[in-house]
Amino acid sequence: MGRRAIVVLGCKAPNDQPTPMMRRRVELAAKVYADLARDGGEAPFLIPTGYAGHGQTHSEAALMRRIAVEAKVPSDDIQIEERASCTVENAYFSKLLIDEANVDEIHVVTSDFHVRRAEIIFETFFHSPAYALVFHGAPETLTVERKASEDRETSLVHRSLDYFVDLHGSDADPRLFRSALIPDDLFTHAFTCRIGGVSRYETLSSLNLHFNANRKDPRLFVRRNQARLAKCLRFDAEKFEKAACVHGNAIWVVGGDDPRPTDGYDGLVTDRKGVVLAAPGADCMPVLLCDPVKKVCGACHSGWRGTLAKVVLCALQTMKERFGCCLADVRVAVGPSIGTCCFEVGEDVASRFDSRFVVRRSDWKKPHVDLWGYLYTDLASFGILPENMDVPKPWKEGRKSIDRETAVTQCTVCDPEDRFFSYRKHGMQYGTQCGVIGML
Repeated sequence: MGRRAIVVLGCKAPNDQPTPMMRRRVELAAKVYADLARDGGEAPFLIPTGYAGHGQTHSEAALMRRIAVEAKVPSDDIQIEERASCTVENAYFSKLLIDEANVDEIHVVTSDFHVRRAEIIFETFFHSPAYALVFHGAPETLTVERKASEDRETSLVHRSLDYFVDLHGSDADPRLFRSALIPDDLFTHAFTCRIGGVSRYETLSSLNLHFNANRKDPRLFVRRNQARLAKCLRFDAEKFEKAACVHGNAIWVVGGDDPRPTDGYDGLVTDRKGVVLAAPGADCMPVLLCDPVKKVCGACHSGWRGTLAKVVLCALQTMKERFGCCLADVRVAVGPSIGTCCFEVGEDVASRFDSRFVVRRSDWKKPHVDLWGYLYTDLASFGILPENMDVPKPWKEGRKSIDRETAVTQCTVCDPEDRFFSYRKHGMQYGTQCGVIGML
């Protein structure tokens, strides 16, 4: 059983005095606390949330804390949140405390008439199955005017969510890496990193570009991150097509007659203007392709399985067959991904690779695989010219560190500035950067 939190939503307290409504909410929260404490496991903790309004000496949260202590909630199990001035802020700021404490079950206490609006907001910030949400409503008599006001605010809540998340996101613009091989007068392109987004969970912050229901970054945050990237690169966020990351070699021709592969796809190609293709990665290679002669581009997600399955070569073959691309004209760039320095594998994985790309050193406990060198060799054998590859060459014997041969291929694991998301480094709550490309 994981740790549980009880969030008590604040309400106005004129003259620094608790109102009957506030007391009913906190008393209900104290009952929920007692019920959860009896269930065993780690003790729950209470988060009264609410700011101090104009002319008030005490915040709503501080007043509720006093009531909770009177109701026998241990003071050590109460953590107040004093910044929130509305329900959206109640959810946002309490999420920061909840995620820091590694909580996955949240009980929200408010007034019964307010539960519907609270559900909309909290379910946006705390999605299933990453979190479990339970709502509790204290009884409250509602005037006609107050009900009309609540109905109006509920109908407008979605409009305020985007604004608020953007307001509290990073002040920095997305930090982008671009390959000199991809002509910027024909293609918009970039490799992203962690910098410049709105996500707040530590290992998912801040420019996470992929939503996964098991990770603690809300879909809203990912959507706003994509909107920031679209604004920076000047493309339509509604035409953002991302590889499905199934670790295979299926290719989708975006805008063509071929239907989207139902079993997923790791590569996309297009000759359509306005469409932006994305290859996600969090150690796996994001690979961008372009033919400036035929004006065709592509993006591939290539982990070790996809690399062995030749997903990038499949995309190149699709460009050749469907659009008449000449391989001598095609340019390829690999973005931030796991380097040979950090890609430690077991013997079962090492045995699947040609021994030329399995690196063993006396100071390494296990073999390492050179994915970059494997891809470089594959591309050269397939017909891509060396001068058209922004890809590190195969690992050399005696090398002590990565040769920084390209501006865009950096190791996601050992980057000294911690600029990149990495599954190896961050564990299951990892974020995702992307390589993106589109026709101008």
